Amino acid sequence: MNSETLYRIRCASQGMRKPSNEILLVIREVFSDGNSRDVFRAEEIQDRLTQQGLRISRATIYRALRNLEKVGMVAKTPDETETGFLFRILQ
Repeated sequence: MNSETLYRIRCASQGMRKPSNEILLVIREVFSDGNSRDVFRAEEIQDRLTQQGLRISRATIYRALRNLEKVGMVAKTPDETETGFLFRILQ
């Protein structure tokens, strides 16, 4: 089962809204083969999407990551070296 399908199933089981196309783009990028790291920053996801010619706001990226955290697919931890957070893939 791919990550997008798993996300949709977990959202439905928790009564969450259907994800927007932008949220799904972020989720695909988080779990893509191009994301070789299990730990990443939201800004890294935004940079990779921008390199692909996609303009998705940082707020949308954080919203997607918050939703992924709610359904247990990523975990958020404070970044010890900088301000902000690191996200770790749990799936």
